[in-house]
Amino acid sequence: MTPRIAGLREIADRFDAVLLDQFGVLHDGRTAFPGAVACVAALKAAGRRLAVVTNSGKGAGPNRDRLAALGFAPDLFDAVITSGDVCRGALAALPQSASVFVIARDGDRSALAGLALRETADPREADAVLLAGAEPERMTQDGYRALLAPAAARGAPLFCANPDLRMYVRGGTAFGAGAVARDYAATGAPVRWFGKPHPEIFAAALAALDTAPARAVMVGDSAAHDVGGAKLAGCAWVLVEGGVYAGAAQDVPESGGWAMASLAW
Repeated sequence: MTPRIAGLREIADRFDAVLLDQFGVLHDGRTAFPGAVACVAALKAAGRRLAVVTNSGKGAGPNRDRLAALGFAPDLFDAVITSGDVCRGALAALPQSASVFVIARDGDRSALAGLALRETADPREADAVLLAGAEPERMTQDGYRALLAPAAARGAPLFCANPDLRMYVRGGTAFGAGAVARDYAATGAPVRWFGKPHPEIFAAALAALDTAPARAVMVGDSAAHDVGGAKLAGCAWVLVEGGVYAGAAQDVPESGGWAMASLAW
């Protein structure tokens, strides 16, 4: 059975750095979870280096702004590492003027800013697809399948900048961009994945904090993304049980980390 802790104070002195998931650990997209701001402040006061490591298709700037709006002072975090920024590095390697069909939340195009790429509104002519986020409030999963079918048929690679399978929506949870990308991959078309559990985002976070993997702990609510990615990176982990996957059956290892009900000091 996975060992349990009531708060991070029980293990904080074992680590130099703490990697924090965003959605489901710090907040639900609208409100900071009770005790989350106080916990982050206590970790900072205890001298821990802190990074938000988030499967967000947006860049660090918009995510810092959102965290600040929810009550997390900007100086609490030493780094904000997003899957969107990691994906942007791969997009930069596409041929100049390649056409990219973009799916994102809130009209965000930050992953393309400054790149010599051409956005297209027609998936039938796309050289590549950027999937930065899904909007299940606006389109069904079947709708996304139909929308992307022409791009998949011509073998356009899909860059998935947010591999989360579930996400918060008003009033509950729904499918995330990762589920859309999984459907695309099922057609046989190529998909490149960025973010947790893949190693690049953990390497970027550890480099930003100048911390060895063995001296860092990942705190997240997904056994597949946060725990699985931490294990691949050589980090310890804490699974928060009350996040996006609350109540869902998750395959949680019995060693290498801890479980806790919600983020607390």
